[in-house]
Amino acid sequence: MNDSASRTIEPQRTTKPLLFISHLHVDKRIADVIRGFITSRSGGRVEVFQSSSARASGPRAGEDLTQQLMEWLWKASVVILVYTSPSRDWSYCMWECGIGINPASPRTRVIVLQSGERYPALFANDLRVNMRTPSAIQQFTNEFLTDPNFFPRYERPITEFQPRSQEVEEAAKDFYDDLQKILPSDDEDEGIEDWAPYPFLRVQLGPQQVERIKRARDDRLQTTVDVLRDSLITDSDGEARRIFGRAKSMPLDTTFGDLVRSWEERYPNSDLAWLKALCEQIKDAVDGMFPTLVWQLMRGLDRNDGTWYAPVLNRVRLIKAPQMAVEHLQSVEMELDVYFDKFELDEDGKHVRVGIPAA
Repeated sequence: MNDSASRTIEPQRTTKPLLFISHLHVDKRIADVIRGFITSRSGGRVEVFQSSSARASGPRAGEDLTQQLMEWLWKASVVILVYTSPSRDWSYCMWECGIGINPASPRTRVIVLQSGERYPALFANDLRVNMRTPSAIQQFTNEFLTDPNFFPRYERPITEFQPRSQEVEEAAKDFYDDLQKILPSDDEDEGIEDWAPYPFLRVQLGPQQVERIKRARDDRLQTTVDVLRDSLITDSDGEARRIFGRAKSMPLDTTFGDLVRSWEERYPNSDLAWLKALCEQIKDAVDGMFPTLVWQLMRGLDRNDGTWYAPVLNRVRLIKAPQMAVEHLQSVEMELDVYFDKFELDEDGKHVRVGIPAA
C-alpha cells in the first residue's frame, strides 16, 4: 500500500465504517444475504464492499483489480469471511484477509461466518460464527447492532438499539431464517461424517428466569417447569429434533414449551414425569449445586423408534448479563446442555436393561 492511499483514509468516527465481504463466487447468494442484512439493519450507516454485487461498493472496471482490493481492504474496519466447504480453494480469500489484517494497516477485525463446524485453521482464535446455530447468529447480531467496539475506529454503536432488545431479537431471527434458505447442505463434503451418539439440545434461561426460580418458595419444581417451558432453544442436533417431531432446523424463537406441546399431543395421557425429572436437575443447578440424576424415561414422537430416552442435564454455563442495574450485578444467564440418554427395556417390557459389572 502506497503512502498516498493511507493518507486519504478518513477517521471512521466521522464517516461510515466499511465492511468488506470476502467470499467465493459460488457463495454469492450467502454474501447477498449478509450484505442485505448489514445494509438494512444498520439503516444505511455501514458501507459494504462486495465484489460480486452491483448493489454494493465494488471494483471499478478498467482499473487494476488487485490494487483496488488492497485499497478497499486497507480502509475496511471489518472483514467478513464467508467460509463453506473446506474442499474448495480458499487461497484468494486468505490473501484478502491477510491484506485486511496487515499490521501496517489501520485496525481491522476479521469475522468468519462458517456454514458448519469446520473453519480455516488460520482463524482458529478469531471470532467465528456458525451460521447454522441460532445462538451464534443472535450473538453476532447483538454485537453488530449494539456494541461500540464492533467497528474499530468508529467508537460508537451503529444503532441506538439496546443489547438483547426485541428489535435485536427480531433482526437476528430474520437473518437466521434467511441464511437457512440458501446455505449449502451439511453433506456437501464427501468423506466427512458427523453424528451425535446421543440427542442434544441447548436451552437458555435469561436473568429474570433464573431469579424467578431462585426466589420461588412454595413450589419451586412447578416454577422451574413453567420457566423451562418459556425458555428458548438456542441449539440442537437432528436427533433431538426428531424426538420432538421436528424435521428441520428450529426457528430462532422456538421454546422448550413448543417441544413439550408437540410431545403432549402425541402422548396426551402422560404425567410428564420426564419433564419434572429434568426440572429437578435444573432447579439444583440454579442453586449452584451438582444436580441429582433422576431417571425418568420418555418416548420420541417417531412411531418407528422403539428407544426410550432419559433427559439429563450434562453441562451448565453461566453468563453475566450485560448492562444490569446495580442491584442485579450478580444476575446471570444460564445455558443448559440437555442430552437424551438412550435405554432399552428388558423382554418383559417393564424393566430397563442396564449392565452390571461383575463382582
